Amino acid sequence: MSTEGGHADTALRLTLPEPLPKFRAPDDRSPEHEMSAIIAVDRITKRYGGLTVLDACAFEVPRGSITGLIGPNGAGKTTLFNIIAGVTAPDHGRILLDGQEVTGQKPHELFGLGLARTFQIPKEWARMTVLENLMVVPRQQTG
Repeated sequence: MSTEGGHADTALRLTLPEPLPKFRAPDDRSPEHEMSAIIAVDRITKRYGGLTVLDACAFEVPRGSITGLIGPNGAGKTTLFNIIAGVTAPDHGRILLDGQEVTGQKPHELFGLGLARTFQIPKEWARMTVLENLMVVPRQQTG
């Protein structure tokens, strides 16, 4: 860390596991495969009228990873999050949580399984850790 000009410069080091986990397409139906991901999105399709918002979307979130979903406005990110979180039902496909199919379960049911959706909040509680801020959600909250 240097303090040149009165400002502290810090470096962030990211250490990845060796070797990196191998990605497997969600159409592999082996029990080992389904247990390797904490969340698996398997060919999710969602249509609104004649507009296909998600078309056979498939990916995995490896256990212990930090994963981001990026895309332009209108790409279907919010729709996908709503499907994973149980707010919206897909037209086709399935969602697996820790190897268990949870497609179509309601948000409060998913919360009981350990899946909770959070929204961007303009101000966190500064004296609390990130985990403590996330734990503020009441157990029986429906939204």
